[in-house]
Amino acid sequence: EHNTSIKRLTLHGLGLGPAELAVLGRFVSGNPSLRILALRGCLGRADGHPSRGRDRVTDVDHLWPVVRSSPSAALEYLDLSSNGLTGSDLSGLHGALRGSSVRFLDLSSNDLGGGDNRGIAVLADILVRDDTRLQDVKAGDNGIDLPGALSLLESVRRNSTLRRFDLGENPFGTRDGWTAVLRRLSDIVCDTSSP
Repeated sequence: EHNTSIKRLTLHGLGLGPAELAVLGRFVSGNPSLRILALRGCLGRADGHPSRGRDRVTDVDHLWPVVRSSPSAALEYLDLSSNGLTGSDLSGLHGALRGSSVRFLDLSSNDLGGGDNRGIAVLADILVRDDTRLQDVKAGDNGIDLPGALSLLESVRRNSTLRRFDLGENPFGTRDGWTAVLRRLSDIVCDTSSP
């Protein structure tokens, strides 16, 4: 008989590769009690050590089946921070969250705003979907610039379940950038036509 009553699994900084993620997927699918899956800095390098930004070699597509394998009413908290995730990496997250019970998503300290801002577009699309239950999203320290922040805030405005959204430690630029973000937040809070 297997122990299926584990509610929290924290694997910070382990440097998981495809084989380890496959085993983790089997564990997650067989554990209906699992509520918290914390994988901060877990996607590995070629030498098996945790990744530090762009030195990650584990294909992030191996991670999404782990998220999808959670029994539909189980997983509520998913920490994917500090894995060097980029916009192209997030494409699979979109499908993994569809219909899931994940309410808290930590994507902080990745690279969502880097390069072509594709990460911002994918996250913005996730935020406006009506088939997710997200209530708390952390996207701080992702290199998100002012246009990216304003785009994400527009998605926040259209989201009916979100209660907290963290954009801290992103390079909005000068005081004028922060002022623009605060104005947009004020517009969202004061807009009675929002869902």
